[in-house]
Amino acid sequence: MTANRWFNLPDIREKRSTPAAACLPGDSRVFVFGGRGSTSFLASVEFCRLEADWEEATTTSARIADFWQAAAPMRTARYAPAAKPFRGRIIVAGGWNRQGSLKVVEMFTPPDASSPLVQWTKLARMKQNRTRFTLLTTAYAIFAFGSASGTGNSIEMLTPPATSVDSGNDLTSWVWSSKDPVETLDRILGAASILL
Repeated sequence: MTANRWFNLPDIREKRSTPAAACLPGDSRVFVFGGRGSTSFLASVEFCRLEADWEEATTTSARIADFWQAAAPMRTARYAPAAKPFRGRIIVAGGWNRQGSLKVVEMFTPPDASSPLVQWTKLARMKQNRTRFTLLTTAYAIFAFGSASGTGNSIEMLTPPATSVDSGNDLTSWVWSSKDPVETLDRILGAASILL
């Protein structure tokens, strides 16, 4: 692929607005989660592979039809969630559906050679409802920054419980804790991290 260039991809199978998207480091797959369809909130997940030859592979109509593939749907239909890779999985949190802004957090384990089945795992709910917000990760924690609903300058962190001796990859026991809000900001609409 040529650097510093935008490419048009084949259309996704199910039209959607405000989904979340994420990919795992070193993995050529891009996953798209949820969103809002023309008549409903979506739980569906689609993915494509952006390998070195993807441009040539999309020149035939048969390959275009297969470019996007379905994966197991989320447990909760929603639009405007946040998604971020963490320890070989993708965390999908928050969003909005008919219940309003959500606290729900799910962990997506993509299929691979050792685990061919996609798996969704329910994690601890966030302390605050969050829509259109940002997830960031460090080696040992997941942070939720801001929200278009509720307290827009709030921050919370998902970490192993204080009593845990092994932080491992079993995130089902991890807990959310509130951090001090950024008082100088009215609303956090985005955040980014850099690896040094």
